[in-house]
Amino acid sequence: MRGRPEAERHHLSCPVCGALPGTSCLQEGAEREKIHPSRRMPIAERNWRSATGWIPPELQSSP
Repeated sequence: MRGRPEAERHHLSCPVCGALPGTSCLQEGAEREKIHPSRRMPIAERNWRSATGWIPPELQSSP
């Protein structure tokens, strides 16, 4: 909208990217074609799982 500042964008947009430095699901301001499977579940479910100790599968295979 005119007259409004552009919304701030954060590079940490998924639980995997938030845990892996230098990783992002965004490229040049747009979401990449291939994203982490954990991003496909609803945010509320991810938050609930995270609160109960869930770790995204993408991070479980990381050293």
